[in-house]
Amino acid sequence: MDYKLTNNNKIGLLLLSIGIILIMGLFTLSSWSDLEALGYKKVYSEESQTNAFRCPVFITTDEDSYLSIKIKNPVDKVSIVRILTFVTYGSSTFDHKEWTILELDPYESHVVSTPIHPKDAAYDKLILAKVIIDNPYPIADQQGFCGVVLVNINFLTGNQLTAVLFTSGLIFIVSGFVLYTTGHRPFRGKFNQRLIIYYVFTAMIIFGTTISIIGYWLFGFLFYLISVIAILTLLFGDRELSITY
Repeated sequence: MDYKLTNNNKIGLLLLSIGIILIMGLFTLSSWSDLEALGYKKVYSEESQTNAFRCPVFITTDEDSYLSIKIKNPVDKVSIVRILTFVTYGSSTFDHKEWTILELDPYESHVVSTPIHPKDAAYDKLILAKVIIDNPYPIADQQGFCGVVLVNINFLTGNQLTAVLFTSGLIFIVSGFVLYTTGHRPFRGKFNQRLIIYYVFTAMIIFGTTISIIGYWLFGFLFYLISVIAILTLLFGDRELSITY
């Protein structure tokens, strides 16, 4: 059944689109920086990957921030763990490195932090970082990587900028849903297929962005690909799906 979009429909779709663009932009920048870091200092190949290495998504021009990794001793004896952290310094060719040596009691955890600064950004764009964890036998050695986008503003910190973009995106999306679904009430409980796809697409974008920010960018990228298929269906699908409630 064809219908004419109401004003609520149009405004709702506009707000939804703005929210999705904000969330997708945040996801894209977060994943892009980590993908760039994947090839940084690729000189070790035997270590398993760790997702415990944490970076902020952004750093701003007047901000000092830090990277962190949580180290845990999983065995019932004292362990000596050596952590080597590489961070770019103005380019991907030059870097500074920092050794940290920990003596951990059985099952003890410790968070190691490494400071970063705007001047560390390679070519004034990205700070790339890699960590190598030298564990005692029989614990496998590990490595992690992440990237931080340099943003040329000085009135927010990187974490504040992330929070503003993510929160603004959610507000636009929720507001758009409310207006769009309100516009569908006269249709006696039948929802257009495009509304359902918007729900699926938006949920995947939000979830993918969230897990990408906390370090699981590969899973985030998977959700991103699925959501792209959803938005293409949204744009080119002509059928309607009726749901009775």
